[in-house]
Amino acid sequence: MRHLGRDGYMDLASGVKATTDRLVAGIAAIGDLAPLPEPEAGLVVITSTSVDLFAVSEALEERGFPHGMTREPPGLHFTMNPVEDTRPVDMLLEALEGAVNEVRGGRQVSDGTEGSYI
Repeated sequence: MRHLGRDGYMDLASGVKATTDRLVAGIAAIGDLAPLPEPEAGLVVITSTSVDLFAVSEALEERGFPHGMTREPPGLHFTMNPVEDTRPVDMLLEALEGAVNEVRGGRQVSDGTEGSYI
């Protein structure tokens, strides 16, 4: 905080909020997914009542996007960082949409893996 100063800290916080908002808007556009709860900071947990999130998780990992999982309720867990370049968020959303579409098309979890967040 001393190094960044108040303005620097506020700039970083604004960057995290903008990145989080971009992810949440993209999640809404994909459909079948929802943040839980509506994020106020840089932690986003995505849930679904209509697609198998363990299968989505596996497909997302195969696309090169590691992430955390929550067990109850099942969810994908992302921590957002302040970035000026939004391409990583856009790439994540593209991979997430592909993973969800793959599960909608019938993909199932290959090994029965369950998530846990410690």
